[in-house]
Amino acid sequence: SSVAQWQSKRLLTAGSLVRIQPGEQTIEAPFAQASGAFLFYTREMAHYLYILRSQIKQTYYTGVSNNPDRRRFFHNTDSKGYTRRFRPWELVYRKPYDTRKEALAAERKIKSWKSSKMINLLIEGKIDLDDYL
Repeated sequence: SSVAQWQSKRLLTAGSLVRIQPGEQTIEAPFAQASGAFLFYTREMAHYLYILRSQIKQTYYTGVSNNPDRRRFFHNTDSKGYTRRFRPWELVYRKPYDTRKEALAAERKIKSWKSSKMINLLIEGKIDLDDYL
């Protein structure tokens, strides 16, 4: 897959078609293909478990998304919930799953851990999440 330009601040999903106007501010979007003045976003939809770590407080946020980098950006800019209080966030862990159901099961397992000790071991690669599912 190639890297193409896509319209700034536009959240795209697979199959989106966006017209790019000359002179618009753009950012790079992986897994996109340009055709003339149009961009067709064609990413295969894997589901990721992701973990964010606050850079101001030793706290974590665990979620599921088909685009963890976009979610991190959202949590650092637009989010009005829990993550707003502890900005900025860095993406410290991601694991792909074939289905959303599998990713959600992994998320539930991590959220059931009452201590950040297990999350730290996971991020450091000292444990394998699949051993706990």
